[in-house]
Amino acid sequence: MRPTKKQKEQAQDIMEKHGHDALYVNKKGEFFTSKNLALNSVKMEEQHIALIEKSEAVADEPKEEATAEQDEKKEDKS
Repeated sequence: MRPTKKQKEQAQDIMEKHGHDALYVNKKGEFFTSKNLALNSVKMEEQHIALIEKSEAVADEPKEEATAEQDEKKEDKS
């Protein structure tokens, strides 16, 4: 299974709040810190879980940096 963008965003929030580097998500949208717990939630069917790592969940960071640079350029022009 491939996690959705929304699941990746939710995973990012959970990882930031609780200090985790990775989470597993099952097909029901439930999150786990343990692969074993995630597998147990889907009757040991590995194709129904996905690992989301912190670096994977942070997809918007480069855009934020670009926006900050654009803001600085706007201030310089003023």
